[in-house]
This record gives sequence, C-alpha cells and structure tokens, in this order.
Amino acid sequence: MSQGGRVLSLRVAEAGVYTRERFQKAMFGSSMTNFQQLFQMGQQVQARLSQLQTELGNRTVTCSSGGGMVTVTADGRGRVREVKIDPTVVDPSDVEMLEDLVTAAVAEAQQRAQQVYEEELKKVAGGFPLPFNLPQFP
Repeated sequence: MSQGGRVLSLRVAEAGVYTRERFQKAMFGSSMTNFQQLFQMGQQVQARLSQLQTELGNRTVTCSSGGGMVTVTADGRGRVREVKIDPTVVDPSDVEMLEDLVTAAVAEAQQRAQQVYEEELKKVAGGFPLPFNLPQFP
C-alpha cells in the first residue's frame, strides 16, 4: 500500500496539479511571498535589536549638575556607571543640596540615554512602521 501511495504521489506531482509551489500560489497567491518577506524582515530587525542592546551597553553618556560639581556617567541603557562628586560640594551641614545635585545629574544622564536609545531604534526601523511593538527603554 505504501508503494501505491508513492505511485499516486508521483502521478499527481508529474501532472503538476499539487506541487508545493503551485499549492502555495493557489492558496495564498503573492501574499505568501509578502508574508515570507515580512517574516524575514522581522528576523533581521530582531537581530539588529539584539545587536543594539549590546552596543548601548558599551556607549556612555555623561551629565553634570551644579556647574560640574556632580558628574554622572550612564551607559546607553540608562544604567548609572559612575558618579563623581567635587569634594568642595561635600558639606555635612547641607547634605540635601548634594542629594539634589546627584538626583539632577542622574535624571539628566538617564534622559539622554533614553534619547540615544530612541534615535537608534528609529535607525533600525528605517522610518517604516513595523508590524510589532518595539521594546521599551530597558
């Protein structure tokens, strides 16, 4: 019986009635090709996003507050990597001012990292709307 099944399959294929290509074309027309292209584009974007995450981890942004008395360096993902405080700003009687300066510098560094991230995502998308949501800022 399996031999008969093979003969039947060969006859159908030889007649060209249900070859894979013809079946896909008959069922899906050119939309199948468009779907495959869209799927490939999605895979390429996913690979580029993964690469972008690595690149952003290696990039840094540096911001300061209080005229440079507090400097914060963050990576492209917004994670604070370094905080530098000018010793002249350390006043035990005014810790609140130092806290405010650190908070302002961290906030600015994270905001700048967000901008870098968004600019890079726009490059990945190439200005085209994508069929899925891009990941939010890490």
